[in-house]
Amino acid sequence: MQGERTDLQGKSIEERFWSKVDIKGLNECWPWKGYINPSGYGLFRYYDRYIGAHKIALILSKENIPEDSIACHKCDNRKCCNPNHIYPGTNSDNQRDRYERIKTKRRSMCIEVNLVT
Repeated sequence: MQGERTDLQGKSIEERFWSKVDIKGLNECWPWKGYINPSGYGLFRYYDRYIGAHKIALILSKENIPEDSIACHKCDNRKCCNPNHIYPGTNSDNQRDRYERIKTKRRSMCIEVNLVT
């Protein structure tokens, strides 16, 4: 996304994108208010193609993102566009992080169950 590009209404890509994000506190999830695909991810129309809203958030907030990277969520909220919750990584990174979070969640659920009994 080089330079200041505008859409047909004369709005910059950044303006159009961020107007579709419910920006909240720095550590909160920022839900996408635009189109959500059947998998639960927000999509943003960038000229003639649709790109994941979380990837656009990452691109707009950082300068050097490897070409072959994907946008990974730290929060596991597919609608989240908070750049603090998204990082560039590989599919392997994404799967490993997801597995670790699931494992941690299960552990904390077991501890809660043991505390209740």
